Amino acid sequence: MRKTLKENIKDYYEEYQLSSRQTLQLQNILKRRNSSNTTEFKFRATRAQVAIAACLMVLVFVVVKTSSRSTSLEKLITEIAYNHHKNLDVEIESSSIVEVRKYLSKLDFSLIDSERLTHDTWNLIGGRYCSLKGQLAAQLKLQNKLTQKFYTIYQLKIPPDIEDISRFSETFESGVKVNLWLERGLLLALAGEK
Repeated sequence: MRKTLKENIKDYYEEYQLSSRQTLQLQNILKRRNSSNTTEFKFRATRAQVAIAACLMVLVFVVVKTSSRSTSLEKLITEIAYNHHKNLDVEIESSSIVEVRKYLSKLDFSLIDSERLTHDTWNLIGGRYCSLKGQLAAQLKLQNKLTQKFYTIYQLKIPPDIEDISRFSETFESGVKVNLWLERGLLLALAGEK
């Protein structure tokens, strides 16, 4: 008896049918592969989560560091305005920066004659010690020859938590105008009434 084409095809493919044992092995292989794909996916997701968390930590660190720097600088400006308002007498009265420098010998830096404050405009009255940011600093009293107003200039080593003062080159605090700048390795601040 002759078989139809359909029957021949069916017989042909039944020859290549998997046994029960082979079917079970194939199912186990597929299960392992699916579970390793899931593990691989979980591992990839975990790496992505770790990368995102690391980026967020860096961002938080930068924001906190920047905020603490500006907060530190703002605190310094507040201290400068406060010291200026106290209007304390000078400990040494002299128009010579050399004499004031000799008197303020406990400073761990040398007082400078600032290039911004020329002798034709400013007259040095004298100086005294003060504390800014917890470190010993110099507080010099000046008089503007043109306006006859008194100002205070502070000189201190650049605090480690204050690196960039460009944002605060001139600011106002408690009715006091404060100009900040860096000069010859020192932080200088000129304070005077508005």
